[in-house]
Amino acid sequence: MIRLKCNNCGQIIKARWEYAGKKGKCPNCKSIVRIPAPEAARPPGNQMAAAARASDSSQKTLKPSPVRRLTNEGLEPTERCTTGISGLRRTIRTLLTPSYNEVSLFLMSITTLLVFIWNPGVRQRSLDLAFSAPGIFLAGVYVIMYGCGLVLCVYHIFSSRQKGNVEKYLMLFFAVLTNGISGICAGAYVFRHSILWLAVLPIWNIISGVVLILMLWFEIIDRDCVNDQDATVAQAMIGFVMVLVVFLVCSSLLRLHWAITFSICIAYSTSFERAIRRICR
Repeated sequence: MIRLKCNNCGQIIKARWEYAGKKGKCPNCKSIVRIPAPEAARPPGNQMAAAARASDSSQKTLKPSPVRRLTNEGLEPTERCTTGISGLRRTIRTLLTPSYNEVSLFLMSITTLLVFIWNPGVRQRSLDLAFSAPGIFLAGVYVIMYGCGLVLCVYHIFSSRQKGNVEKYLMLFFAVLTNGISGICAGAYVFRHSILWLAVLPIWNIISGVVLILMLWFEIIDRDCVNDQDATVAQAMIGFVMVLVVFLVCSSLLRLHWAITFSICIAYSTSFERAIRRICR
């Protein structure tokens, strides 16, 4: 084993010989540490035992800094450190990539159905678009995919059957389009009815919705965004009641525009899902 000290925090570190000459992270302060090369680190001949004894004695004087092994909880090789453009790309993708589970998808589908049923104008415009000649020829396949994704989001909350790859993609398609459409519609409505300096938020909503749809279109996000973990019916019912209350308050009590109500309920779907997981632990 190679014993070395971090130049930044003084942590005594133990590393295996195969990591000699490489870089890694200090387990204490996370700074980059270079592990000595074999010729510099391995004492010649009989001096190895003396060096080990000296290292042990120095380690005893540093009791607050425990020895950490490289492979368990110590240094990490430089091959595992993400730096440069590729690391930045992975970081941005992690921040922008959404994650959906059965409860959040179920709440999105319920919100979509509530908006569709509660607002005759939305229902009529949607049906006119879906059954018009341009809608059938240009968006017919996407409308069918969206409808199938909605049905699957409701079905899988009551089923323990494992999701197939096609099912996960349709559910992802539904979720992305729902989030994108809600952000674009709410942003467009607020933008038309707001003061110029207040238009920053609706513009951001529109940009977020467009970016999310483009990420799906260019396959930056895929079906892995849909979680395989099963949810319980109790979790779904708690979420349903919470979303229904928010929807009724926004649409009936506050009399907000359907696009604003839709956007608020979709945004709350993820927040409610996290709260429900804490409640049902």
